[in-house]
Amino acid sequence: SSGINAEWPLRPGIQSVQDKIRTDKPPPNAPSKDNTKRKGCMKLVVSVSSAGRIIGKGGEQTKKLQTLHGVHVDVMKTADLPPGLNESVITISGQDNERIDNCMADVVALVSEDTRANLNYFVNYADFSQNRPAPPHQFG
Repeated sequence: SSGINAEWPLRPGIQSVQDKIRTDKPPPNAPSKDNTKRKGCMKLVVSVSSAGRIIGKGGEQTKKLQTLHGVHVDVMKTADLPPGLNESVITISGQDNERIDNCMADVVALVSEDTRANLNYFVNYADFSQNRPAPPHQFG
């Protein structure tokens, strides 16, 4: 496999999680029983600073990942985040699972190297629903 961190020690763990997602059945209340689109896509929640690291200056890092792996990398725009939520979502999608897995390993490696990352590990996402005001900013 190719990539920035193809031999990275956490790779087997990443692979295990991705395999579980791909073989999982849709929940009973899912509008569709077709899980095909979900299987070609991986998402990772990261701090806003890590999202910036993945984007890189002028989108350079995202373009590099896309070119290297032949996948699409999408980073949730800051303007789309609920006020007070200090995290973003990275979505990697493509037709080839191995390419997606390799890109995800590289993204996780970039996130793990982010010394500025600051996530609140006790987030109640219901507080950020569109029907409620955002809670006070609790991130350091």
